[in-house]
Amino acid sequence: DENAVEKGYFFLHKDCTIFKKSYSQNELKII
Repeated sequence: DENAVEKGYFFLHKDCTIFKKSYSQNELKII
């Protein structure tokens, strides 16, 4: 859920690409 993403947990995008919240740049980055 969005709260988990904000906390920096992993989540699966609709295309199954894994993203993680970047604390420093405040954007989603492919890892």
